[in-house]
Amino acid sequence: MPDSKRNPESAGDRAYALYKAGMRAYAAIRPDVPDLELLFAISYECFRAVATEHADSPWAADARDKLAALERRSREYGRIAAGAGAWRRAGRERGREIEEIVRRTKEMIEGEGGLKWPEE
Repeated sequence: MPDSKRNPESAGDRAYALYKAGMRAYAAIRPDVPDLELLFAISYECFRAVATEHADSPWAADARDKLAALERRSREYGRIAAGAGAWRRAGRERGREIEEIVRRTKEMIEGEGGLKWPEE
């Protein structure tokens, strides 16, 4: 009988659960995802645990490969995350600028000749 059938909390089950969680986070890493840094950290820690604490599991070799890929790309991910934050901040700032333009335009239209700003 396989160990996982006798003991659902076997090391193999824990290794697979960690590997699976790491793969979910790893697969979700994209520049347009707001939680890029969190996904990077989750995948890194899951793969690290599989590679070090469950080194004899069938998923350890792939976990080590994914760790190496994450380490190679860590600088890129940092730049992407910083850039994404800058884009979000710029978007909020541009939104405030547009709101201010609309406010001034509304005041100008309503201040001249009794025109009324259209209601939404």
